[in-house]
Amino acid sequence: MEIYRNELANVDLMVPVYAINGTFEVTAYEGESLLYTFPTVGTIPGGYRVTLPFSLVQTDRNFDVRWKFDYTEGSTVKTYSRATPVEVVTPIIPLNQLAELLDDVSDQERREAEAVVRNIINVYTGQSFGKFHGTKQVNGTDGTELPLPNPLLSFTSIEDYQFDYVTFTFVIRGEGWFLAGAPGAYWEIKDAPPEEVLDTFNNVIYAPGTVKKRDFEFCNTYTITGEWGYEDVPTQVVQAAKMLLSDYACQDSSYRDRYLESMKAADWRVQFTQAAYDGTGNLKADQLLNPYKLTNMVVI
Repeated sequence: MEIYRNELANVDLMVPVYAINGTFEVTAYEGESLLYTFPTVGTIPGGYRVTLPFSLVQTDRNFDVRWKFDYTEGSTVKTYSRATPVEVVTPIIPLNQLAELLDDVSDQERREAEAVVRNIINVYTGQSFGKFHGTKQVNGTDGTELPLPNPLLSFTSIEDYQFDYVTFTFVIRGEGWFLAGAPGAYWEIKDAPPEEVLDTFNNVIYAPGTVKKRDFEFCNTYTITGEWGYEDVPTQVVQAAKMLLSDYACQDSSYRDRYLESMKAADWRVQFTQAAYDGTGNLKADQLLNPYKLTNMVVI
């Protein structure tokens, strides 16, 4: 199931059997990491319900709600278990604005329309506009700045095959798309040995706890853990989403926003350019989204 970030949603399990003594084991797992154990399970017609805590929905993520309980079948006690996948996503249009734009449809229809528009934009730009916590491995480029695969909001660790660095010796630049060494001569190392450090890149020995600030080596891989993505969806992306939502809800759109290439009288031949199939289907939306296409990014 898909829920929105910062939304306290319910997860339901529809089953035709009853737990013995109302005893459940309901947990949330991300991979094999236990995230949360639900203290209570509610009863609904035809099944059971738990409410997700706020701690699980603050960032975009995927996890499973795992249900387990015993029930009786005839005179035999059996165990029922199931995992319900949950995907937390950031709506590309704020929910209050979504309700204003589609005020004559149900909440479920609004969510379906938003999901269609969000997926179109994600595919076109090659990125999503949510916020998530995770670890990325990034190859060096022999530059003084390290290009990142997603915008980096903050980070708690950075390391390579040789060192685990102190985070304050690095800074985020370029609206989160680059990591660079902080002003100063050295990068500090966590848990550095008391003896001098041998920098294997140039066979120079440095003082304990530091290595000389250098380029992010091409042959090196940097492992960065932190918060990635966007605190808020960029305004231009929201504007493009609203245009596509209008197109999705209303088929009466102007021809010039449909990449019209030619029209002919008499037999009325209408021809569209290839861009109508390569883009979102809306010229203005494409123009708003183009700065966010990952293929357009260059290292400066």
